[in-house]
Amino acid sequence: MTRSPNMIVFRREYYLNFAMGLVTNSDEYWMDFAIKEAEKALDAGEIPVGAIVVHADKIIGKGHNQREGLKDPTAHAEMLAITSAATFLDSWQLENCTLYVTLEPCPMCAGAILNARIPRVVFGAYDDAAGMCGSVENLCDQNLLNHKALVKGGIKAEICRSLLNSFFNKIRSAEN
Repeated sequence: MTRSPNMIVFRREYYLNFAMGLVTNSDEYWMDFAIKEAEKALDAGEIPVGAIVVHADKIIGKGHNQREGLKDPTAHAEMLAITSAATFLDSWQLENCTLYVTLEPCPMCAGAILNARIPRVVFGAYDDAAGMCGSVENLCDQNLLNHKALVKGGIKAEICRSLLNSFFNKIRSAEN
């Protein structure tokens, strides 16, 4: 390939977006960080779901499932990441943020997304049993609480699904 002197070649080309003349990281790039959080949950014996909150191209909140460790039914990855981001911004309103999560949010987490005014959600694996961002229902698109969130699913879905499968296969084999 011949390059013109005006051509710019990025090594991380796959991970870059151009928005209003600015170079920003892509959804795939950020999902890698959510996957790292899910791996922390897997290492701790928790269901491997990870989440991060991004604001101005920077991670401001992160979390992974900790229901068993904290003995808290609300300790989902999304809830912990949202709380962390709110603390960072010193505001419950997470406008101009994007939530990245490895599994489609459940009803509780979809409600928290709406309450926090998060305008955009990106998830990995679809959850056909309890997913509330498109699989079972899309709570984020019903103008509840005077707010909607744009949803994009299926980002790095195979990797996210394989983490979940490995966890549940391990549980099943331990039961036998």
